[in-house]
Amino acid sequence: MKKISSRLILIAVFLFFIVFNTKVLIASDQAWWPSRYGKDDQLGTLNEISKLNIIEAKKVVGNGKIYELGVEYKSENPGYPPRFWETTCLAHPLRKMLGENKMTWLEEEFAGCPGKGTQIDGPAHIAVEYMPGDLRFYNGFKLSEVLTNKATLKKFDMKTTPSIVTKGILVDMVSVKGRNLKAGEKVTKSDIVNFLIKNNIRNKPGDALLINTGWLHWFWDDPKKFMSGEPGITKDVIEWAYEQHVSFIGTDQWATEVLPSEDTKEVFPVHSEALCKKGFYWGQNLDLRALAKDRIYEFMFIFAHPKIAGSTQGIGNPIAIGNGPAKNKNKWYEVKNTEKWWPSRYGENDELGTLNELHSGKVKEGIDLIRRGEVFEMGTSYEEQNPGYPPRYWHNLTLAHPLSSILGSNKMTWLEEIFIGCPGKGTQLDTPAHIGVEYSKGDIRFYNGFTLEETIGSNAKATKFGIEKTPAIVTRGILIDMVKHKGHELKKGEIVNKNDIIDYLKNKKLTLTPGDALMIRTGWMKNFYNDPEKFMSGEPGLAIDVIDWAYEKRLSFIATDQWATEVLPSENQNDVFPVHVEALCKKGFYWGQNFKMDKLAEDCNSDKKYEFMFVFTVPKITGTTQGIGNPIAIK
Repeated sequence: MKKISSRLILIAVFLFFIVFNTKVLIASDQAWWPSRYGKDDQLGTLNEISKLNIIEAKKVVGNGKIYELGVEYKSENPGYPPRFWETTCLAHPLRKMLGENKMTWLEEEFAGCPGKGTQIDGPAHIAVEYMPGDLRFYNGFKLSEVLTNKATLKKFDMKTTPSIVTKGILVDMVSVKGRNLKAGEKVTKSDIVNFLIKNNIRNKPGDALLINTGWLHWFWDDPKKFMSGEPGITKDVIEWAYEQHVSFIGTDQWATEVLPSEDTKEVFPVHSEALCKKGFYWGQNLDLRALAKDRIYEFMFIFAHPKIAGSTQGIGNPIAIGNGPAKNKNKWYEVKNTEKWWPSRYGENDELGTLNELHSGKVKEGIDLIRRGEVFEMGTSYEEQNPGYPPRYWHNLTLAHPLSSILGSNKMTWLEEIFIGCPGKGTQLDTPAHIGVEYSKGDIRFYNGFTLEETIGSNAKATKFGIEKTPAIVTRGILIDMVKHKGHELKKGEIVNKNDIIDYLKNKKLTLTPGDALMIRTGWMKNFYNDPEKFMSGEPGLAIDVIDWAYEKRLSFIATDQWATEVLPSENQNDVFPVHVEALCKKGFYWGQNFKMDKLAEDCNSDKKYEFMFVFTVPKITGTTQGIGNPIAIK
């Protein structure tokens, strides 16, 4: 009897362990974590991008043709409900002309959601219910680990998502099919592989994969049809891309995946597989038409999105640089007129100002300066606590309403967001529409003599110089480190004049050429974080003679690590923002502010190389006089 009892006990114990371990095995089989990149990883497939990928991308730029892949952000664009977009140009400063120089300005606010234009999705966008009531994101992170009680993100937000610089590959399914693809038409692993073989393209780990279906034309031609479904990739493409160590996927549709889904019981199954389970970052609503038309299948791909804190998705204007028909260097005749500042030397109808100095030759100059594949991000994050000129503000809110229901047999759900604010609460780009001058009583003029009525429309949006018309800035950049040159961080009211810059260039044996961009560091930016009140109380900055000199040298762009670029208080106390007036209104400069240059300066002073490839692309927000973005330097 004892033997029987012992046997029964052993059998019971054995069965217990079998059942227990089976449960563990089932749970382990369902679990998609830990990631192959480590149990704490948040970068997912962006880990695949290395400095070597950037060096490899240099080999396929050809003659330096830039293809802008971003679409505009405006209210009438289609988007997944309840996504929206609104932009308003604020004309309140026009009530009064300021200073002896009789200046005034325009600025704006915008509110909206990613997805009303070109967007990038991070892994925090999608979750899957692993067990009842247990939502998990990429790498198994729980909802409580991803979302704060203030409705912003702890993980995977756009603030911590790095700029993407790598070799890109275009798979043009339109050329394969001989037509635009239809809603519900699949793009499979075999389609991708066959295209690469046919065009003798060898993909490598870290490459970005862009897929053209032709669907984007409905974005403009029939927005309702655009959102009704779409051609797209299947789950086997994600499996293949993961095996091939692809870093990023971009498409010309709003959801990337085929809709209706292969399995109609599932909801956005490719989203679940890609973002949640594999850790992909991907882009949607990319305009790939020109790239496909010119048959540019390999190129340098750059997606440097604004660093919007707490956001699961981002906006931006990604670019491809390849061997397409390139813009030749233009010749401009000098126009001299002492009575007024127009017409511009770039033509009486010109809106690009000093950006006319850019051309494919400058792109190549910049790319040739890449030696190590090191990327330096100069953009700040965009957050509520950032300092800004009153009444500028910024708010961001993660929308968790989808969490109220778990969808499909794949049990997916998602997070998204709304942000509202003004350029100037972070790194910004100013266009010539930002500044006007009262030329005669009641007659406000902007760059090239455009009137107020010509510059801002009745719909409260800029009709001239809008950010949506501002081309990608890619050129040779040069650091002017006044902190190193003067031996101290500059103080409020300390002037940087023409001779300071000339002496610096001479000391570093640097020669300027037309189209160059200058990054001028004063050290003031540390107060942006450490003492916001001091940061806004004044600043060191440029004197007017720097603008005259830069215009004579035909520079394309100027950027600084302050909020206003110019010295404040002004040299002439009776003028208000006189350097703004001279640069933007009278000379047609585009310039950047609130640039983070400390890490770049540390590297430049270490290796004694003060030149680099400079890239600044801004989201094409229709009708704004200023833009947001994340400029980068590549060495």
